[in-house]
Amino acid sequence: LLMPLAGGPGLFVCGLRHSRFRHRLAFSWLQDQYGQIKRELEQARAIHELLFPRPQPQGPVCFQYHYEPMRQIGGDYLYVHREIDPEGRDQAMNLILIDVTGHGILAALTVNRIHGELDRLFGEQSLTPGEVIFALNHYFSITLSKHGIYATAMAVRIDSVQRRIQWANAGHPPAFIVREKGSVDMIESNSVMLG
Repeated sequence: LLMPLAGGPGLFVCGLRHSRFRHRLAFSWLQDQYGQIKRELEQARAIHELLFPRPQPQGPVCFQYHYEPMRQIGGDYLYVHREIDPEGRDQAMNLILIDVTGHGILAALTVNRIHGELDRLFGEQSLTPGEVIFALNHYFSITLSKHGIYATAMAVRIDSVQRRIQWANAGHPPAFIVREKGSVDMIESNSVMLG
């Protein structure tokens, strides 16, 4: 009568050990997966940051910036295109600030696409800030807005020869011009966001 019950404690102990082993294995697998994703994000951030321009501490137009995304990788971007005269001197500098909607990998992938589009635009011709915003808006409208991806952007062209600044702002937060005498002018948005 007791024979069927004799194996009960052994089965119970085996069940506990098996359950503990299964949980430990699952936790180890999750740790490995998390480590792999973390390494891939670190590599993606390094590649993403290669798209950013080097600060320019000298010359007729200097600039410095600091990039700190909300997450490991993000959709904020600064593009710089220098116009050089035939003698090799800086003539003008174009700066485009972009903030893609959302955060994380999707926004960073969008930045990669925008970088390629800006390279193409400036490789073909010299553009005013208004033309840059118009072209980017067209690009967003036909490629990205149908996926719910939009951006704000500000394009600035600083002509160091004529000492003139041109700008266009598509929904981006305002920028400020601090003049030599200390007065401050706000450059507000004069267009809707891209897309």
